Amino acid sequence: MARKKDLSIIDVNRNRILEVAKKLFYEKGIDNTSVDEIARTAQMSKSTMYVYFKSKEEIANCISLEAMQYLYNNIKNIVGKQDFRSAFMKVCYFLVEFKEKYPASFELLIGEIDVEEESLEKDSCLREIYEVGERLNNLLYQLFQEKFPGKEEAAIRMETFSLWGSIYGVIALAENKEKYIKKRIKLSKKEFLERSFISLYKAIENREEAQGEEVHKREVHGDAGHKKTVHRETGHRQTAKEETL
Repeated sequence: MARKKDLSIIDVNRNRILEVAKKLFYEKGIDNTSVDEIARTAQMSKSTMYVYFKSKEEIANCISLEAMQYLYNNIKNIVGKQDFRSAFMKVCYFLVEFKEKYPASFELLIGEIDVEEESLEKDSCLREIYEVGERLNNLLYQLFQEKFPGKEEAAIRMETFSLWGSIYGVIALAENKEKYIKKRIKLSKKEFLERSFISLYKAIENREEAQGEEVHKREVHGDAGHKKTVHRETGHRQTAKEETL
């Protein structure tokens, strides 16, 4: 019974630290938040806080891991269960929701993480972030693979990364330039997001059409080249026959 009580206290204290850190990171940014401030706001000494987390970076990584798992689980429930357009739009709107729930972790979507093996060994949260991120990348690859069957893997992953960055940029722009968008473009944040996501989808459709046209051209040119070869061979045989006569 005492053992269960101790574990319960550990969970409560860890969660309290994480919740306080989330709030401070959102309000001030990770770089501008100190360990002292986290401990003070969580109403514990800094030495007590270090019992649960080794550093501010570890706290930030644990928050990011929670965010990444939430992101992965929700996108997993979207991909492969509906047509591409519906799935793409749902992913876009879910990322808007994700930013509201985990604003401090939103930049992680396009941010650089330390993937050196030595760093991953030292920080279990960092390793899990990397592994969840890879699973997420594979989910998105699956989504675009269904849209572009037959396309090379490297090309699909390039498309995935490019659009991921575009979606992130649209959401960040809508947030940071909301007043300007309303004044100059005469759109609400919601309207701007909707039109931007539709534009991104249309760009994907245009790329698919361009790819289809390119394949068609190659097939037509290949067939034309084959006909020319046959024509030349027929002409050569006809000339040889006339010479024989």
